[in-house]
Amino acid sequence: MDPHHTRDDVDILERRVTKLSVSLDHQRSVIEALSEVDRLLLQSSELEPILGIVLPSIATILRCSSVSVFLFDFDSLKHARAHDFYTNGSETRPVRRIEVDVRRVTDLWQQTSCRWVTPDDRGMAPFLTPLVELGAMSFQLCSLHHDQRVTGLLCVGYAQPPEDPAAPGTGVTEFADRLSVVLANHERLEQLHREANFDALTHLPNRRLFHDRIERELTRILKTLEQGALLYIDLDHFKRINDTEGHNAGDTVLRLVTRRINHCLRDTDTLARLGGDEFAVFLPRLPDMDTARHIAECILECLRRPVTIGGREYQIGASIGVTQVPADGDSIETLLKRSDIAMYRAKESGRGRASFYAAEMQDRMTKRTVLEAAVHRAVQHQEFDV
Repeated sequence: MDPHHTRDDVDILERRVTKLSVSLDHQRSVIEALSEVDRLLLQSSELEPILGIVLPSIATILRCSSVSVFLFDFDSLKHARAHDFYTNGSETRPVRRIEVDVRRVTDLWQQTSCRWVTPDDRGMAPFLTPLVELGAMSFQLCSLHHDQRVTGLLCVGYAQPPEDPAAPGTGVTEFADRLSVVLANHERLEQLHREANFDALTHLPNRRLFHDRIERELTRILKTLEQGALLYIDLDHFKRINDTEGHNAGDTVLRLVTRRINHCLRDTDTLARLGGDEFAVFLPRLPDMDTARHIAECILECLRRPVTIGGREYQIGASIGVTQVPADGDSIETLLKRSDIAMYRAKESGRGRASFYAAEMQDRMTKRTVLEAAVHRAVQHQEFDV
């Protein structure tokens, strides 16, 4: 031994080497876990499976008591979703809905990306209370960002705080950065899904999504021998509002119509906007067709109420064609076609009413189509004699 080095110096050096070795092992574990996140990103676009693997991994590496991801719901500034993993039960818990002041929290974490919180802090978020009840006594919260806005929080709970919370390479911020990428990808995919399947104005399913959902319902109905109905709804005087008040007013009315129709529906029913001023409703699991008639009458009654636009009252109303499932068809194309025919019959009968499809309506429509084609052809060939 070098006479210039005391035993204490050697002990200090050994401790530093050991600490460095532990730090390197920890950082290697973090890098491996982040690589696993990257692999998951390439293999899956679903958020739940990714979090189901990543959260336990974070808990193992950081030796914490819980790991949670809070995702803010910007359609409701008072709620968020919480994805939790508790090490004492070694399980990922079901997603829970929490109450939170989204605007206040996002403003706070816009200013500081990562901070420590304890149950004694006056500003401790109430949504951490369930984690405290399970033994967490301090929390490290890091913000999750996308497009320069806070979209959520990564929350790591500890029964006992780490000896050196400020030590570099702890991994929390690295995991937060990677989860931000996960959420950004998920949000982009959700946006593409919404654009492809939902109406931008009313947020209702569009024709494409309606087709997909009803095809699945029809498969089930044909197996279970249940009955249902499809309602084809066309507004009666909507063009008048567009022409006199403009398209912005028309958009307002369409959103109002959506709320009024939804007011008459059951939780199991599906409302969609097919385009323009045309809507469709699918009614599954009907005890009888009187229920379908009652729902159609409720919709008509709600839509008869005047709407006020630009200080003037307007009457809109609607005409509804109804087809019975599966009696009138076993495919969405057939049902839509026949309910459309029944809707035109309702308009011919004076508007503001519901008509159930009957076979003779198809015959009458066919004869009318043939007659109209013959008249046009005769006009083109100057075959009329005065």
